[in-house]
Amino acid sequence: GTIKAAGTVAGAAIKTTVNIICGIIGGNEGEINAKGEKYKFAKAKVENDGNTTVVTGVLSHNGSSKKNVKLEVPCFDKKGDKIGDAVDTIDSLEKNKKWEFRAVINSGDVKSCKVKDSYVSAE
Repeated sequence: GTIKAAGTVAGAAIKTTVNIICGIIGGNEGEINAKGEKYKFAKAKVENDGNTTVVTGVLSHNGSSKKNVKLEVPCFDKKGDKIGDAVDTIDSLEKNKKWEFRAVINSGDVKSCKVKDSYVSAE
């Protein structure tokens, strides 16, 4: 099963700016190691509309069910300096379920994000 990210972007229908596709450092699929848990990610993509940067993709794991999962993806500017983390959360993530995450950082200066170095916390 697939879980869709909740929430909408206000004014998205009337936005005419072109989204800039940014880079993914380390590939758009792979594994994230978080406290001994392995999370798999795939279809990772970064888009920047000049004000906000959104990292999307699919995250899954094959461990026990998780509650209050938080994904923090490190994002960098054109010089390679870290700006901050794009963040998304989900109430629960069952074993082998696919979470279509939509992590957001309020910065238009992002040029790349490193999904494989993301921090995943859960209960």
